[in-house]
Amino acid sequence: MKSITVTELKQRLENNAPLTLIDCREEAEYKYCRIGNAVSLPVSQFEGRYTEIIKPDDAVVVYCHLGLSSLLCCQYLEKRGFKDCAHLTGGINAWAIKIDSKVPVY
Repeated sequence: MKSITVTELKQRLENNAPLTLIDCREEAEYKYCRIGNAVSLPVSQFEGRYTEIIKPDDAVVVYCHLGLSSLLCCQYLEKRGFKDCAHLTGGINAWAIKIDSKVPVY
């Protein structure tokens, strides 16, 4: 299982690295705050909708609030053939603390 730190994600985003950033928190949390152009794909809908957004060859980073749900989503994707999938260590909470103070900590 691959993970990525908030510093590594920031660097990849600044370098315009090709990746799909997925926010797997529920819709209300996504509306409250998010990282950049992340796509909302709540855990409750993940299984039924992930193929609408990503393909097995895509580079994917999944994040949630603290990192557990995104880890589970990445494990799910890996079992379905995704090779370049990572979860964000510490989730959006770590992003708010270490990278972007405009993102609320909750």
